[in-house]
Amino acid sequence: ALEHLRRAAGAGWEELNATYLIGRILSDRGDNEQAVAALVRSLELGPDQLDANYRMARLLARLGRREEARKYSQAFSRLQQEFNAAEAGKKQNKILRNELVVALEKGDPEEANRVLGNMLKASPDDPGTLLRAAKVWISMGDDRAATDAVVAALQLQPDEFEALYLRGVLLAREGNLSTAGSALEASLSSNPLFPDTYAVLGNVLAELGELERAVEAHLAAIELDADNPAYHLNLATVYSRLGREALKEQALAQYRRLLNRQGTHQQ
Repeated sequence: ALEHLRRAAGAGWEELNATYLIGRILSDRGDNEQAVAALVRSLELGPDQLDANYRMARLLARLGRREEARKYSQAFSRLQQEFNAAEAGKKQNKILRNELVVALEKGDPEEANRVLGNMLKASPDDPGTLLRAAKVWISMGDDRAATDAVVAALQLQPDEFEALYLRGVLLAREGNLSTAGSALEASLSSNPLFPDTYAVLGNVLAELGELERAVEAHLAAIELDADNPAYHLNLATVYSRLGREALKEQALAQYRRLLNRQGTHQQ
């Protein structure tokens, strides 16, 4: 193992991990000086390695180099505290997500808002938390709160496709169709594989009178998710406005077939 790891490190392949593992093996074998040299290199490449700092502190103390060991011991203590805080945060976030699910299942908007407030207080700069809150607020009809959350998420991560998608949805609901279309197209630039974005964009384009482009957007949504009946109904609506009756009937037939199939599965 040492031979292969040394060859990997020498060639620059995963050098950080290779030198760390070399240090671990040499440390476990009692080759302390060589282990220190390997871990020094590993920590040069990645200073925030929890176990590497711990092993360095222990090795240097074993060699009587206590002053040097103190730096690594302090780094280990700091990293351990950060790790514990992160783990506690993950646990708390999981508890809050479960509380939110319960509140939504009960149809209790007051409780849902309380939980969302706690989630945002715990993770005010996390785009994922902001977007989760925005989606809940959209479902509750609180577009103002949803918009604030989406705008905050975009300030943190301007090219986040879901934030851009939700921004487009909210702008369309405000009637700001042109800006909504721009947000949706930006979302597709970040992620061209999200069918809902094409579907909403198609509806926006249809409202703007750009019917041919609307057809293209709805067809793209169907290509990505052919089993969503709403996409076929959207397409049928645009074909109707274009006077393409045969294509409208085909889309409506597919829409009805999918609805019937869903009803059969639910039974």
